[in-house]
Amino acid sequence: MVAVSVPSLADKQEAKMGDQIYRWLASQGKIVGQSPLYDILNPITTPLKAVADPRYDAPFIFTIGRDPYPNVASVPGGRVYVSEKTFDVIQYREELAGALCHAVAHTVRHDYASVARKNFNTQLGAAALWVLVMRGNLVSVANNNPLSLFDPNTATNGMINAASGANAASGALTAVGSIAATQDAERNADVTGADLCAEAGLNPWGLVWLLENYRKSKMAGRMEMLSDTPGARISNLEAHFASAPERFGGFDRDRAHGTPLRPDRASAVQQQ
Repeated sequence: MVAVSVPSLADKQEAKMGDQIYRWLASQGKIVGQSPLYDILNPITTPLKAVADPRYDAPFIFTIGRDPYPNVASVPGGRVYVSEKTFDVIQYREELAGALCHAVAHTVRHDYASVARKNFNTQLGAAALWVLVMRGNLVSVANNNPLSLFDPNTATNGMINAASGANAASGALTAVGSIAATQDAERNADVTGADLCAEAGLNPWGLVWLLENYRKSKMAGRMEMLSDTPGARISNLEAHFASAPERFGGFDRDRAHGTPLRPDRASAVQQQ
């Protein structure tokens, strides 16, 4: 079982934040409702939902989005976004599973709302969260006190106005995942994500593979989970795996044995 303390009910404000962000993305044409890529995504997210949904009072919804950058991003309320570009960059099924488990772990742990509220020292409105996400820096946003700019009860217009300028410089889905979380939050999400993966029968070593190879990929500096240096996080995960051989011992450490994410590109991946 995943060792994490979870409130009996997720914060209702989190659901409001997530819904408003979804409506904005949909209004901008960023949501992909139908795509063959769901045939790749769904077999990973189905077992993950089975173990993650009971740990959050809203069911997780995994959505493919349009964005110029590869990214896997979660927002409060149970929504997880995967950009189309991600399927061109991530090579192995296990790596995508690791990224998804890490993203879900942030939501299960209420990281985004709790870290933001700690900085703001007040309840966070959806508009303030959006400004924070778009700027990607908790400290600078807290110093600018965006809560004074918008009324959370009428946050949608303010959220769209705040997002429009930033969106010109970066992709919307990338911005959704660009919160500069603390190192502790990232490491805790790694550990909780690995536990979720293992319980779902998904190889948790995929998260390590992704961290090991991020410098060589086009994802560096784009994906939320790859926003800091990976060395200490890899060591932390390896220690966690070693501490629970009954949970992790049956999973393959060797990336060379990974399952190509895109079967149509399997030969190209295996030659690398």
